[in-house]
Amino acid sequence: MKLFALYLLLLTVSAAVGQTAEDLEQQFSEAPQPVKHSQFGGYEIDKSKLPKPQPIFTKKWVGAHAFYLGTTVFDIEVTHQGLAHHNCAEGGNGIVELHQSRGELYRNDMLVFSWLTGMDLLFQAMHPPKWASWMPYMSAGYGSYLHLKGGSEWLRRCW
Repeated sequence: MKLFALYLLLLTVSAAVGQTAEDLEQQFSEAPQPVKHSQFGGYEIDKSKLPKPQPIFTKKWVGAHAFYLGTTVFDIEVTHQGLAHHNCAEGGNGIVELHQSRGELYRNDMLVFSWLTGMDLLFQAMHPPKWASWMPYMSAGYGSYLHLKGGSEWLRRCW
């Protein structure tokens, strides 16, 4: 008797679930598109009512990365002048050779700059949510800070 009651209950629930899914499909078909009458008859999508796409290259993003590039060039040039005309030596983390050429300095720093800018560009293209909107600018801000600090130390110590 209990087995029959359980079977009847499962049959009723499964019928109700199946019926609900069919009703939902009928009620909520694909999202409607805004349409308007075409110039030559028929219908076409009304693009004036669609949301505008968000730009990837905003003024803030371009400005932050241009400032990062400027501080990187400032640090490289001041470092090169300090190495070429004075008795100071390069001594940052991971630097094996103490007297690097200008080309080596640019090669090392621009590789990091291009990699970080590319990663920021990818993150900016994903259109982060409001709570993470600061992330495409984080590496540019921190890199600018490091290069301003490094260049000013060269000016202060070696000139």
